[in-house]
Amino acid sequence: MSKHSKKFTTIEEFHKASASMKNYQRIHNVIRSDYKELLMITEESINNKKKFDALYRASLKGLFSIIEADIFGLNNLDKYEGYDDN
Repeated sequence: MSKHSKKFTTIEEFHKASASMKNYQRIHNVIRSDYKELLMITEESINNKKKFDALYRASLKGLFSIIEADIFGLNNLDKYEGYDDN
């Protein structure tokens, strides 16, 4: 078994983890969908430098939003010792 496996000692802990994972997946999918749309719009604007540059920067921000949301969601599932979201 992987050393990255998570074990739950109570049913309450399991239900809490299940709810966290469901919320994590929902948020990730919403942001991912928005990000994919932004990438398409950016690609379509390649011939307009000013518009493309602004959309490219927004795309980078979107990418980091997905990463940040994933880290936050996974930390809710399994707390990382010393992690501080503030």
